[in-house]
Amino acid sequence: MKVRRLGITGFFARIDGRRGPDGTKEAVLADHLTALPPDIRSRPVLVIGDSLDEARAARAVGAQPVLFSGGLEPAERLRAADWPVTDTLDAAVHLGLRRPAARAAPAHPARTSVTPFNPHVPPRGRRQL
Repeated sequence: MKVRRLGITGFFARIDGRRGPDGTKEAVLADHLTALPPDIRSRPVLVIGDSLDEARAARAVGAQPVLFSGGLEPAERLRAADWPVTDTLDAAVHLGLRRPAARAAPAHPARTSVTPFNPHVPPRGRRQL
């Protein structure tokens, strides 16, 4: 797993990879959101991804997608789709936080790839985003 090779796994409370027979991220994202505590599950969800598959998965579970152009898919392909795209991760976070809030669809058996946490907050007080 790339996050392990980069030595950044300690910055995340949960990391899910691609799985499932269809090879898409939707099932993974739905599972991920379902695994969150109930008080977190009902909050707006922002998914920052670098592929159209991640944007489709976000929308399928009621989350707000923002795409980052510095990843897997060519920036031109991302911009040709009907999703917000930024050139930096910082800009993706800022844009996502300014857009109308989306909520995870509670009726949908929920499945992001990553839930970040603040490493400076003790585990019991950690807030998952």
